Amino acid sequence: MATLATWLYALSGHYLLLVLVSTILFPVAILALGLVMELFAQAITTVIAFVTGPLIAFGIRTYATYIGTVIHELSHAAFAFFTGAKVNKITLIPHGTTLGSVEYTPRGGKFFQGIQQSLSAVAPTLVGTALLYLLFSQVHPLLTEAWHYVLFYYLALSILFHMDLSLQDLRNFFSGILPFLGLTFLCMLLFFGVLGTDTVREFALKLMQQYGAPAIALKPVESFLTFFKEAGV
Repeated sequence: MATLATWLYALSGHYLLLVLVSTILFPVAILALGLVMELFAQAITTVIAFVTGPLIAFGIRTYATYIGTVIHELSHAAFAFFTGAKVNKITLIPHGTTLGSVEYTPRGGKFFQGIQQSLSAVAPTLVGTALLYLLFSQVHPLLTEAWHYVLFYYLALSILFHMDLSLQDLRNFFSGILPFLGLTFLCMLLFFGVLGTDTVREFALKLMQQYGAPAIALKPVESFLTFFKEAGV
């Protein structure tokens, strides 16, 4: 993590090269983060199954953490809506093996439709990561009672278990990958100060140099591991 951050920081004097590298790394980081979170969720499910049995563990991951499904589907819907798509239907009632779904119609030209499909596809991973980071950085230090921790980790696990990307999500993401890269390129131009301010660029680079952007996103994983270690699991 630190090596990547240092490498990017070293490119700070070559703005365009830094922007190009960051544009390529951003979608890779999103997909990698989704994969890491899914593997981590599977590992936790395995631990739960060892204690309760596989059937109960499956029920905990799917139905008992249903609030994560709500966040997952609403993430899809929100990103689709705010990028210009028409949201036709949101289903939050489990039916068989389907816990929920969102149906939407992309609108506009091919570029905007690609943005709608790609951003909506990865929305659960982006929203889930943001929520987990906020929970562990802002809420966790305030916990004092035992029931606080129980409720906190229930909510965190609910988000974690449902922030993965389905095969259909991946198909939608790659169907709009070129517009997504174009939008990412423009955002990176602003973020690193080519079109923005030196203050924004310096803040971003210092943040990466000190913490490493991927490390920030994976902070919840570290907290989960610490929790299980202290619990003696």
